[in-house]
Order: sequence, then structure tokens, then C-alpha cells
Amino acid sequence: MASLAFLEKVSTPKFLDDRMKVELVYDRRSLVHHNVAPQGKSNLSPHDSREWLFDTKTPGYADAAVFAILNWLRSPAFRGLDAVFDEVKFSSVVKVLASTNVGVPRGLNTHNIIEAKAGDEAGKAIAATTFEPYEAAGFDEIMASWLGLARGDVVSIAPSQNYNAKDCSTVGSLVSLNCEEYCIKIQGNLGTFRCHFPIIGFTARNVEQPDKSFGTRDVYHLLVTFL
Repeated sequence: MASLAFLEKVSTPKFLDDRMKVELVYDRRSLVHHNVAPQGKSNLSPHDSREWLFDTKTPGYADAAVFAILNWLRSPAFRGLDAVFDEVKFSSVVKVLASTNVGVPRGLNTHNIIEAKAGDEAGKAIAATTFEPYEAAGFDEIMASWLGLARGDVVSIAPSQNYNAKDCSTVGSLVSLNCEEYCIKIQGNLGTFRCHFPIIGFTARNVEQPDKSFGTRDVYHLLVTFL
């Protein structure tokens, strides 16, 4: 459902018009005659005539990702790319774009409409659902030691750039940590929640001992310095 809603958005004239305003520093038409163009065209030739990329019954996220780019490239913002959308040479490319245009409204009409919920109602629903076991992400003790953290620490997590714990951090108990993500447990008015944050781009600080903690950027900087 989410993929269909996304496809509907990227198919609108308003979306395409917005992307047309992007100015690039090179002549797009020259790309067609670039020396790698023949190889790229040859890669488009083989296909097995499937309707969707992963043989799903309706457009999926993979189709959404490909369609968003190809549909943009078909817009007037990219002149000289007609060779890529040749109905004779690359019929399946054109066909899948056409199928996606048809599949989006058809799929949206056959799915239940998502109703917006008020904050309290949504919060209660989220708190009542099951959550991923902490063991799924695990707890990397070595990574934690690099960051100056330990399991159960009360940490504040915020974007690494312009870090400001007072304004935009999320505070909770650290329950999972690996090379990809942090997970903290938060006790709110409506229940207990688990929030996941990516390691890259976010910094976790020990609330009780802020000077003890290092951000992931600090650790990677040290690693690069010594390696």
C-alpha cells in the first residue's frame, strides 16, 4: 500500500515539474553518446517479460524505486534520452512504465483506505503491538566500549550534525546496539516504546556521564587517524 501511494505521488505533474527545475552542470544529451552508452543499452536488452520486477501481483517498492527515476528521465527536463525509451528496442522498459501507471490507481482502489488517527489513539495502538526481540539486533559490547556506552545506560540520541540534546534528542534506556543501529526503550504516558536509530548520522550520549561518551563520528575519526 505504501509503495502504491509513493508511486501515485511521483507520477503527478507537480512532482515532475518540480524535478524539471533542477539544473545540472552537464549537457544531458551528451550522455546518450558517451562511450559507456552501448554497454548500458545492451544491459537493457535482455528481459524475461515479467510484469513487475519481482513477479509480485501489484507494483512493489522495487518498482516504485525504478519507476520514480525512469519516469523523471522521460520528462522534458531530460532531452536526448529518447533512445532509452524506444518502444521497439526496449519494449519491456516502456511496457513496465505503462503497467505501473495503470497499476497504481488500480491498486489504490482495491486497498482499504488508511484512516488518520489522533496522537493518543495511535500511541496506544503502537504500544499494544509486539516488538522485535532485543536479541535480533543484539548488543555489540566492543562497539559500545568504543562509544563509551553500556547496556542499560540512559542515553540521548540526536542527529550527529548540530547535536543539541535539549532541542531534538530522544532519551531512553539503551537496549540494543550493533554496527547498524541503536535501539532505546522509552517509557511514555501511553506505554513503553522502542525506538530505533541508525548508527550513521546519529550520536548517542550517556545522560548521566556525557563526557564519557563518544559519537560515532568521533570513533570513525579516531579509527581513520590511527589506521
